[in-house]
Amino acid sequence: MLVTLDEKAIDYAIEVLMQEAFPPGREPYSTEYKEGVAAVLERRLYAASTSCRYPPGTAQADAFRAGEVEGKVIWKHLSEGKRKALAT
Repeated sequence: MLVTLDEKAIDYAIEVLMQEAFPPGREPYSTEYKEGVAAVLERRLYAASTSCRYPPGTAQADAFRAGEVEGKVIWKHLSEGKRKALAT
């Protein structure tokens, strides 16, 4: 698969946002929780559909959904200018 510069820039932006959200010293969170955070950022930046890959009613799905809430908060707290810059 050929990755365009735009995709690389978006992937880098997601990586930076995740590093800012989960800095060293922050209480550890599960992989599923972090996947939920990243899924929201991917949906916003790629304008693509992502879904939870865990069966409903499982602890993994609950963690993923909780991570989505944090992802929405992260996106909401980005300044409008920064959101526009990341989305273009």
